[in-house]
Amino acid sequence: MNGFNVNTNVAEYKKKKAKKFKLNMKQIKLLCFAAAIALAVVLFLALVPVKSVKIIEKCVSTDTENNKSISYYDSKENVSYVENYYMDEMNSVNKHFYDKDGKIIKIESYYDNAITGTENYIYDNGALIEKNYKSADGTLYSKTIYTYVDGVLELSVAFDGENNPVAETKYVYENKRLVSTEEVNIANGKTEFTTFTYD
Repeated sequence: MNGFNVNTNVAEYKKKKAKKFKLNMKQIKLLCFAAAIALAVVLFLALVPVKSVKIIEKCVSTDTENNKSISYYDSKENVSYVENYYMDEMNSVNKHFYDKDGKIIKIESYYDNAITGTENYIYDNGALIEKNYKSADGTLYSKTIYTYVDGVLELSVAFDGENNPVAETKYVYENKRLVSTEEVNIANGKTEFTTFTYD
């Protein structure tokens, strides 16, 4: 009688164990499927080259009056933003924005976390043709128009907010290298020359 009861319990235990084993099979299938996906991801990452990412760097510049600027660079070696300090206190921040080709398209200026103005860059077939500066409300402060001859910058003219020309700069080249600029202040007629030398 006792032996019969023992055999019955063993049979019930085997049934329960078998039932539990069937449930684990479903879990095993799910685990196998997840493992297959993980393996595919690992193989993809191993076969597809991944571009290395540089750690963000910074450059500190200080003038004779102890004004300091700290430029922060992103992984593409573009300036991400610039912190400007006066008497060791940060007084403004410039944030830089680029297009998909790495050309700068906008610089936003901030003071006390509020935007104060935007410098915008406009291109035509990859060449910079205009740079303008607008206040936070969109008022034009100034702009510069660039003129090219055979793809080479020849002339730039600066305008004030009322579209009056205020300065004109001519660019001189030798062997495709810029060797000098001639900037004329239209208001007073004064001319400033800058020369460039190469090693």
